[in-house]
Amino acid sequence: MKLGYSKCVIAVLLLFCPLYTQANCKCEQITSYVNGRRVCSCKPGYVVNSNHHEKCQDIDECQDSNETICAQICTNTIGSYLCSCNPGYKISISDPAKCEDIDECQDSNETICEQICTDTIGSYLCSCNPGYTISSIDRAKCEDIDECSGTSSPCEQVCTNTIGGYTCSCEQIGYIIDTTDITQCKLDDRFCNIVAGSNTLSGTITSPGYPQNYPFDYNCHVSLPPKQLMKITIRSYTLKKPCCIVLSEV
Repeated sequence: MKLGYSKCVIAVLLLFCPLYTQANCKCEQITSYVNGRRVCSCKPGYVVNSNHHEKCQDIDECQDSNETICAQICTNTIGSYLCSCNPGYKISISDPAKCEDIDECQDSNETICEQICTDTIGSYLCSCNPGYTISSIDRAKCEDIDECSGTSSPCEQVCTNTIGGYTCSCEQIGYIIDTTDITQCKLDDRFCNIVAGSNTLSGTITSPGYPQNYPFDYNCHVSLPPKQLMKITIRSYTLKKPCCIVLSEV
């Protein structure tokens, strides 16, 4: 009877596990019984091996899924998968399968742009304040623009470059910067007004404020072409204190 019972058990094992011993019939992960039969199954992230039903193999969710399980990058792991994001994005706190833009201008622990940082979708853009331009060597840095070096000067007479800008001045005697347009020069009211045609050899010079009295401590400058002479006729004058008239050749 004992021998017969042993043969009976072996026969049952061979019936349900052909070509395997009892040890090989052990399920790798989950064992259950259905109507007296041993059934092997697997944990989430695994599937029963089609050739060896007692074994489990990893499911590549990134390849086998019929839907997009990660918004950007899916990496298969043993028994699961991992979602990650492209540069310039980070995993969403509300949904680990989705990505959201990184605001590098706000979130960075270091200054990534020297002057102006503008966040863009998945990246950022560096730009500069007026008077500066992006460096051709380092796109995060700014360098001064020499506004005076171009073919067209922004100033009517003299242009002087400064860091981040420029200043205009007047080189012609008797002219000052126009306060209504600092790039232009205008005749200084403190100097003599010259009324003469461009091709004439005569004209009239009037003092500042003429016909009112000549203001104190004002100078009169008149420029002549080289080798030209000027005759000055003073019709009347009043001396309030000793003074002199100095004529000099420039």
